[in-house]
Amino acid sequence: MVLLKFVVNEQGEITTTGPQARVKSQPDGSFRILEVPRDLRAAYRIGTRVEGRLHQSNVVFLNDQDSSYQVEVQVPGISQKVELLELEKASLILERDLGKVRVTEVWEINNPSRDLIDSVNSGYRINLPKDISDFSMADETGQSSSDFRLGEHFLEIMRIFPPGNSQLIFQYSISSFLGQTVLTKSFGNSLEKVRIFTPVGLLEVSSSQLKYIGDQKLHQTVFTSWQGKELDTGTLELTISGVPVNFLDYSYIMVVLLILLGFSVFIFYRLRLKKMN
Repeated sequence: MVLLKFVVNEQGEITTTGPQARVKSQPDGSFRILEVPRDLRAAYRIGTRVEGRLHQSNVVFLNDQDSSYQVEVQVPGISQKVELLELEKASLILERDLGKVRVTEVWEINNPSRDLIDSVNSGYRINLPKDISDFSMADETGQSSSDFRLGEHFLEIMRIFPPGNSQLIFQYSISSFLGQTVLTKSFGNSLEKVRIFTPVGLLEVSSSQLKYIGDQKLHQTVFTSWQGKELDTGTLELTISGVPVNFLDYSYIMVVLLILLGFSVFIFYRLRLKKMN
């Protein structure tokens, strides 16, 4: 167990003067640190590492009356109960691209237990829309992550969730046709925890399951936002329009028109020859 001391310098910055004491705990987990330097301007914290993970106590401030303080350091166990993980909030950021919509999903996951929840073997499953492309996932530092498995219409997260809140960030694209596409996605039992964001004036979003919230500024960009309504269903279906049209969309239409025109000419001459005969 390590005792750390934190002080605020003249510039208002919090600095540490290094470990003030080190002791080993008893087999039952109890420990005692004697002769702690009494500094009423400082804050103290107890820390330790178990299997490479850092665990710390709450911050303690000393006073000039008490001579002893009781400090608890919680070292969580490891649980396989993935079903305990709860969705706190899911945000979908919709951005337009040529012939497709780029979707960024940010999930806030809560682990209400005091244990670490290990989903490496069983996986924490998230449903995905059909026919997505360009999938990528980042960890909480923004770096590319590989602790997931991408299946057909679902994503499985394989990592260890600490107690409290964790964040999941992943992206994918859904194709559009003639500037429009439909996104259908399940979020469990309720849509109240779902938020939709799109840059102002670029895309149009419509759904009877959403209510308009207003414009919000995120990272220097103003977004139009919606929230899911309180409904029994947890499946969201929304129509997205205003997507830049891919030239191939018109090519498909031209091919269909040429086929129909050719078929019409064929029928016309066939009927004319029959009449002449």
